[in-house]
Amino acid sequence: MRPILLSVCSLSLLLTGCDEIWADRGDRFTENFSYSYSLKPGGRLSVENMNGAVEISGWDRDTVEITGTKYAATEQLLRSMRIDVQQSADAIRVRTIPPSGTRGNMGARYTIRVPRRVELERIASSNGHVEARDLEGPARIRTSNGGVRASNTKGMLEIETSNGSIDVNDHFGGVTAHTSNARVHVDLTDPEPNRPIRLESSNGGITLKLRSLKGNNIRLSTSNASINLSLPEDAGAQLRANTSNGHVRSDLPLQGTIAKSHADGKLGAGGPYIELSTSNGGINLQKL
Repeated sequence: MRPILLSVCSLSLLLTGCDEIWADRGDRFTENFSYSYSLKPGGRLSVENMNGAVEISGWDRDTVEITGTKYAATEQLLRSMRIDVQQSADAIRVRTIPPSGTRGNMGARYTIRVPRRVELERIASSNGHVEARDLEGPARIRTSNGGVRASNTKGMLEIETSNGSIDVNDHFGGVTAHTSNARVHVDLTDPEPNRPIRLESSNGGITLKLRSLKGNNIRLSTSNASINLSLPEDAGAQLRANTSNGHVRSDLPLQGTIAKSHADGKLGAGGPYIELSTSNGGINLQKL
C-alpha cells in the first residue's frame, strides 16, 4: 500500500504554505521538520527525545542543522507533539515534547549536523539507537532498548543503554560504557592519560582493543559472556582476572599466578590496575 498524502491548510497556514502529513503503513502519521542555528566550535548540544533514533555527525561549519521526522498513530497526536529548540550564545537544546499525559505510539527521529568541535552535553532517547561520529569533544549519551555507536571521536565518552549493543571505533580519549543483555566493543586508538576505562554489561560479551596504555586503570565486567582484551606486547600493568565456569588465557607474559579460572600478577614492568571479571565465560588476553 502506497503512503497517502494528507494536505492540511488552515487560514494561518495559507500565509506560509501547507504542512505535509503522511499516513504510511499501519496508519502511522509522519511529518518532517528542519531547523538551522549558528553555533561556534566549543559550544554545547543537548537532545531529549523519546521513541526514536538520534544521529549526530560533525562538519566544518559553525552551524547546527537539525532535520528529522515526527510520527504518531493519529493525526491529532502528531499535531499535539512539539519539537522545541532553545538557543543561547553557546548552547542549543532540543526536546521532543509529547501531549500532556500522553505516552502512546509517537516519537521522533533526528539527524543532526554540528560543528566538529562540540560538547554533547546530554543526548538522551528511548527505544532507538544513538550514533555519534566525526566529533571532537566530551559526550554523554543515554538510551534504552537501542544500541549506541561512536566512530572517529575524540574526548571523554560516557555511554549508557540497555538491551542494546555499544560499539566504539577509532576513538581518542576516555570511555565508560554500560549496557545489559548486549555486547560492548571498544577500539581505543589513543587513550587520555590516566583516565580510567570502565566497560560493563550483563549477558553480553566485552571486547576492548587498546592501542596504547597511558596509566589507565581498566575495569571490564560482565556475566554469562566472555571478555577479550587486546594490548600492546610491551604493556605494563597489574592484572587480576576472575571467572567461573570458564578459562583464563593469556598471550602476554604474566609474572604471577595463572590458573584455570584465575590470574593475578604483573604484565611487563607493572603499572596501572587491570581488573577483569565474568561468570560462565572465558577471559582472553591477546597482544596486538
